[in-house]
Amino acid sequence: TDATDIERVIHPSGATVLEIILRELFQLVGPNLVTLSYTCHAQLESIFADCPLPRLEALTFPRNVPIPSRFSAIIPAPPYPTLPRTLASLRKLHVILITTLDHTVPVILAQWAHAAPNVTHLRVSNLRGGMGGTKWLKCMLGG
Repeated sequence: TDATDIERVIHPSGATVLEIILRELFQLVGPNLVTLSYTCHAQLESIFADCPLPRLEALTFPRNVPIPSRFSAIIPAPPYPTLPRTLASLRKLHVILITTLDHTVPVILAQWAHAAPNVTHLRVSNLRGGMGGTKWLKCMLGG
């Protein structure tokens, strides 16, 4: 089966089978993982919360949020998973914004700045002017 088939099966805890498999995989390889290019649809942040990744130096992942069919600018941002501050080795971070509510971008970037304080290379793909992320980046960089 492919990822879309797996995601249709929900575990009684509310996690998809794919999330359970990924947690187990990251628990196994996490201590030795140096580079990760993540392309699954399961939210990486919630999976990372349970997995030690002491050697991770480079990470690329898509950030997508299910957008309600009746979108409104006043819809509250879904809570962003709190990332553990255990990504001290992370130097290169690439966040690909897929379907992200515009007002959540500063929250996403702030969470990663806290979790990975030693990042030296940041790439944010699909960042548009109205998302609030460019203002946050200027402020972060002292501009």
